[in-house]
Amino acid sequence: MRKYFYSLMTDRIHTPVAKAIQGVLWLFSILYGVVVRALVLIYKFRLAPSCRLGKPVISIGNITLGGVGKTPLVECVVRFLKDKGLEPVVLIRGYGADKQVGSDEAKLLEESLPGIPVLVGANRVKNARDFLTRNAADVFVLDDGFQHWRLRRDLDIVAINATNPFGNRHLLPRGILREPLSALRRADIFVLTKTEIDSYLVELAKSKLKILHPAALIVKTVHQPLHFTALTNSKTIFDLLSLKGKTVCALCSIGDPDSFVKMLSGLDLEVRHSFSFLDHHVYTQKDIQGVMDFCRAQQVGTLVTTEKDAVKLRQFAGSFDNSISVFVLKIQIDIVDGKEDFLKRLLKAGRV
Repeated sequence: MRKYFYSLMTDRIHTPVAKAIQGVLWLFSILYGVVVRALVLIYKFRLAPSCRLGKPVISIGNITLGGVGKTPLVECVVRFLKDKGLEPVVLIRGYGADKQVGSDEAKLLEESLPGIPVLVGANRVKNARDFLTRNAADVFVLDDGFQHWRLRRDLDIVAINATNPFGNRHLLPRGILREPLSALRRADIFVLTKTEIDSYLVELAKSKLKILHPAALIVKTVHQPLHFTALTNSKTIFDLLSLKGKTVCALCSIGDPDSFVKMLSGLDLEVRHSFSFLDHHVYTQKDIQGVMDFCRAQQVGTLVTTEKDAVKLRQFAGSFDNSISVFVLKIQIDIVDGKEDFLKRLLKAGRV
């Protein structure tokens, strides 16, 4: 059902029934927009309490539902701050918590950033204050913070998928916008992600952002594949050429599964089928069995997944039989335009 409604929100279904439901969703999006605008005004005019932590706060958020590649950006920012001698702490809400694993994004950050505190929970103000009573921190990195009006910040970064920056421009639940586009005027920096996919769409997104907020810094980034690892042991590394020419199946539950498939195809892998679940999907044994049955029937012996999915799939490692090898694609985000200004702004905000 969730997948069906997401298809309606992204205009992937065009039946008469879908059009009727989209009309109803549009009405709800009008109501949603009124509520969101009211909340923004309430916090803007201090009618509801917002607070500072006594330490710098750098927010990394987005204006759409998922699929922008925000988690690699958080990792990039935290590593930079740490390399500059600061002690960063990540504040994350933790969507899609699995009973066995917890939040996939939080778990991934914990694994990717050893030694960096990752505080998980909806009440990020309380989590930060509780942490400061017992520990030292120089700067907080607020994951998915653009709509977290309760906490004031020193730098607002908005990540935007260059290939699909605003969806169909409708607010939730008719579209994927969390706020009206005018809200982008609150941002200090726009980080365009996945700019390697289509240069025309990148320039189109860039021109729209310049119209919306001429004063904001615009940074371009690419998602760079690094290597593969084994699902059961992330320290077992395979170079990108090790799977070249192989027929594989893709498995992911991320906001933009198409970009994952395109990346695999760009590495000269033949993707026979992509098993795409909704973002933050909690896998079940039935899901895994369905994937294995398909791979065996199609005589596909290689399955490739994302890092975010790997943290949830490891609990099922024993369910994959010996005929199917499961690999994890490790990626990083690289800044290809605006890097110097971006890093200067980060460092300045982190040392406020």
